[in-house]
Amino acid sequence: MPSNISGRSNTTIYLNTISGSLPLNFITNNSSSSTINLGGLNSYGGAGKVMKINSSNDGLEWGSDSDNIYTVVSPLTISNNAISLSNLTGFGTVGQFLKVGANNTLVYGADTNYFTKTSSNISPIQNADNLLIGTGTNTNTRKVVIKGTAAQPDGTPAIGALEIVDSSIFFTTGGGMIVNSANIAV
Repeated sequence: MPSNISGRSNTTIYLNTISGSLPLNFITNNSSSSTINLGGLNSYGGAGKVMKINSSNDGLEWGSDSDNIYTVVSPLTISNNAISLSNLTGFGTVGQFLKVGANNTLVYGADTNYFTKTSSNISPIQNADNLLIGTGTNTNTRKVVIKGTAAQPDGTPAIGALEIVDSSIFFTTGGGMIVNSANIAV
């Protein structure tokens, strides 16, 4: 039953004032009812919708999720929203290059350099090393062995091997003949 406050003495009446801070909105309509909403939203957005700031930047609205989902193929990887090349986290150092390491991952490596170049001269770093071109064998323990198509002293092509030993040049033809730089059999 409603209560009547007229005619009562020593009665304290408390009136509550309700206010809201953004994004809460308190809407009064000069009647006995008021509305509280969240940033002007008055309903659910629907399945798959997200709450976002409107284009006027003064309220909320429901919208579609514009977050993109990215996928990559090897050797690219995604970790903690960062796309990287095979989980590399930075640059290597001067002179390094990328190479395939264990488990088919990319790693930085250094070049194993067996030669040095000074001006127009190319020479082995280790003077004790032998230079083999076109072959993997050095049966006569020569400093330089070149196997493959070579030219005879008169310029005609020949199949054989060129061997250089100190100041002597040997050319081995397909028949096994060895000649020196003066084209004399030895």
